[in-house]
Amino acid sequence: MALLLPSNLIGQAFSHSPERGSAQHPRTPAVYVFLDIFFLVFHAILIGFNLTGWLWERTRRIHLVVLTLTFCSWVVLGLFYGLGYCPCTDWHWQVKRARGEIDLPASYIKYYLDLLTGLDWHPLLVDILALGLGLVALGLSVGLNWRDWRRSRGSLKL
Repeated sequence: MALLLPSNLIGQAFSHSPERGSAQHPRTPAVYVFLDIFFLVFHAILIGFNLTGWLWERTRRIHLVVLTLTFCSWVVLGLFYGLGYCPCTDWHWQVKRARGEIDLPASYIKYYLDLLTGLDWHPLLVDILALGLGLVALGLSVGLNWRDWRRSRGSLKL
């Protein structure tokens, strides 16, 4: 069972069209084009922030929160929808299917790597890279947040 966007945005995109189900629909509603671009940009920014948000002291706390939410999605929601579940990917895939795209991978990161490089990345390799880099970012974020917290308490003199 997928989390659904509001039915007025996602639903019977091609219900009044004889070309329903075609790979490329010539009359894609503008809202789907906008949502497709929005999710592409938003998801890329989210992934970039998950990987690098620990770099700047001003973003470290929110980075830890966002990365924790990402891991909770992958694991906790993953218990219900499949490990590695991301609602952003689910919603984006709903938009892409409404636009007529088919054969979408389970992983948004695989989709994005394939798109950026022109290669067909192996899904297991992508999952291992995503988890490994995510854990590295989480470790750095926890460690730096801990250090920053100790510094703010005056217990760490540098």
